[in-house]
Amino acid sequence: MSRTTHTVPAPPTEPAASSPAVDPAPSPEVPDAAPTPTEGTVDFGQHWDGFWSSVSGAYPGLPETMAMAGTALVFVLMLKWLLDSRKGRNTGHVAKPMLWILIPASALLAPSLIIPLLLHVISLLLNIAAGALDNIVG
Repeated sequence: MSRTTHTVPAPPTEPAASSPAVDPAPSPEVPDAAPTPTEGTVDFGQHWDGFWSSVSGAYPGLPETMAMAGTALVFVLMLKWLLDSRKGRNTGHVAKPMLWILIPASALLAPSLIIPLLLHVISLLLNIAAGALDNIVG
């Protein structure tokens, strides 16, 4: 048996003289998703986002645990409502205790949505009021 060896040519190390070197086009800068607040503006949501990302980074299972606790609260609330309606005690006065249970349940289910949304709305209202006051005062 005879062995034959094949050599593979090495790739050229320098570009050929016929193809000029082309610089790649500069990539456009992409602005941040949330603009940084300028002087004289209020942005509570930015601080919450930083806080929540550090908390969820430090405790990786926390968002899932909060979601399970919120789901359990909603499940218990629905079960209580069904049992009360079966016994005939489900009248109009039941809505208030249901509301008080739904508020923390929704806060547990969506800390990355509800709290930042409220903070951004508050920031927006404060910025509108400050701008209107600035226009009035001059």
